[in-house]
Amino acid sequence: SPRRLKGIKAKDCPTVHDLQPAGQKISTTYRKSRDHDNNMEPDTMADAFQDRGKGYEANFKLDEERRFSAEARRNKMIGLWAAAKMGMSFNEAEIYAKTIVSVNLDEPCPENVMRKIMTDLDAKKAAVSEDDVRSTMVRLYGEALNEISQN
Repeated sequence: SPRRLKGIKAKDCPTVHDLQPAGQKISTTYRKSRDHDNNMEPDTMADAFQDRGKGYEANFKLDEERRFSAEARRNKMIGLWAAAKMGMSFNEAEIYAKTIVSVNLDEPCPENVMRKIMTDLDAKKAAVSEDDVRSTMVRLYGEALNEISQN
C-alpha cells in the first residue's frame, strides 16, 4: 500500500489543475516550441516514447514484409535451380518453383524447403549434395534481398 504522510489527506493535496495559473488549460497533446518556429514538440515524455515506438513498429513491419518477399523470391529461384538440376522442362520448372514457394507458405521454415528439394532431388537421382543446396539457398537469398532493395 502507498506510504502516507501523517496529517495529510488526499483531498488536501493539490492536483495538476490547481497548480496551473488561472485561466490556462493543461494540454496533453502538442505545444509549439519556443525555440523553433512551427515545430511541434511532444508535451510529455510518454508522447515522445509513443512516437518512437510507432517508428520502431513501422520499421519492424517493413523489415518483416521485406524478409517475407525475399524468402518467397529465394524459394522460387531455388525451385527453378533444383528443377534445372532434375532436368525439368521450362513449364515443369515453373510449376515446381510454385510448389516450393507454397511449401514455405504452409509452414514458414527454410528446413521445410530444404527437405522438399532434397527429397525431390534424391527421387530424380540428381547428383546434388545438401551442402550445395544450402549454399545456393544462402546465395539466392542475398540476390533476392538485393532485387527487393532495388525495387
